[in-house]
Amino acid sequence: MEEGNQLTRWEGYVDWKNRPALRGRHGGMLAASFVLSELLFPFIINSKNRLI
Repeated sequence: MEEGNQLTRWEGYVDWKNRPALRGRHGGMLAASFVLSELLFPFIINSKNRLI
C-alpha cells in the first residue's frame, strides 16, 4: 500500500472471506446496484399482482 493512502481497519467487521474490513474500500456502485435490485424486486412483483 502507498503511505499516503493508508486504509484503516473497522474493528469487529469482516468481509465475506472473513478478512478484516477496511475503511475506504468497498464494492462500489456495481455491488450497491445488485443489493438494491434484490431488495426492490419483491416489491415490484407484489405491486404488479395487486393491479391485476
